Amino acid sequence: FDFEATGGFVFPVTGNNLIQAQQKFMEPGDKTRMLRDVGINPGIFTNGALVLGPDGQELEKHALGGLQLSGPEGEGPDFITGLLDFIDDASHASLVQDVGVCFLLPNDVAGYEAAYSNVEDYAQTVHNVTAKPLSRTDIIELKGEILMVCLLFPAVNIVN
Repeated sequence: FDFEATGGFVFPVTGNNLIQAQQKFMEPGDKTRMLRDVGINPGIFTNGALVLGPDGQELEKHALGGLQLSGPEGEGPDFITGLLDFIDDASHASLVQDVGVCFLLPNDVAGYEAAYSNVEDYAQTVHNVTAKPLSRTDIIELKGEILMVCLLFPAVNIVN
């Protein structure tokens, strides 16, 4: 961070949301000490779905709930509702069995409680954060904040 003190400009560009990225900017020997507060400094998060400027000003946010699907009869549901409809459709049960649905919001990691397989482990093991299960209603309410969806498949067993 001495580079900034000499007038340089530093900002993270990552596929992580703010809470995940913040874990990477903590003091290695003291996880309570921030080396950089990613929420108040410029950065590009969730692969460009969230762009913050100086003082954490939100410059751009591209939530998946703003994407409208289209079908043969015209406009369909938004992407998040369509995904939940697919997961909840009983005729797709064999396709989505043991598949977890993880949502990255700017400051949270959440999972669909009806498809929560692997979500908690993924959040804790990969990003050192805690995920929370959400109901369908809660997810639809938050669709304007969902920046990324991760489908978490069970481990593959290789048989020789």
